[in-house]
Amino acid sequence: MKKLSILSIALLAIFVVNSCDKSELGPVANTTNPGSPSITTPESGQSYTLTEENANDTLITIEWSKPDYGFKSAPSFKIHMDSTGHNFEDPVQIANTSRTSFSLTVGEMNSTLLGAGYPFGEPLSLDFRVIATLSDSVGQQVSDPITLEIQAYSVCQYCPTIYVPGGYQSASGYGSNWTPGDAPALTTVSGQDVYEGYVYMASFRRNQFKFTS
Repeated sequence: MKKLSILSIALLAIFVVNSCDKSELGPVANTTNPGSPSITTPESGQSYTLTEENANDTLITIEWSKPDYGFKSAPSFKIHMDSTGHNFEDPVQIANTSRTSFSLTVGEMNSTLLGAGYPFGEPLSLDFRVIATLSDSVGQQVSDPITLEIQAYSVCQYCPTIYVPGGYQSASGYGSNWTPGDAPALTTVSGQDVYEGYVYMASFRRNQFKFTS
């Protein structure tokens, strides 16, 4: 009879353990395969033309989902930007945050683009991605990129310009040779004595040119 009572208690204990809700056992860590963050906003393919008049307006709010580590976690997130097709070989970091969203004004995005050496006045195809980091012992989780087209503007109130007249102009479609008014121009974005621009020369050989205001 005593053996039967002990056996009954043992069976009851097994039944109680097996009938417990799995949620009562606590969370299970999932640091080996937590998934990647996923950018939910904005949608890939959006186009934006920045203007100085709207510099203080919010341009975009990037939102994303965080990886599921199996427990309450607080990873940090970085947002990277790079030219489309460059595979983030030399990305620009535009944010480092613990939140799952980040907003940029028109002026902030414009300053970021010009500061990174991107040109203004032409559409730029740019990729954005989010990188989640929980700790040094857990690998980084990287989102799929989204692609946005953004056109920056010059921040100069007055941008000095120089012209490039020369003997190449007529053959290259720039009007008469040695005519500054028909020649292509170079402009400084920063207001300093560094000018940038593109000049097409149908034949560079033996052609002469000069710089003039």
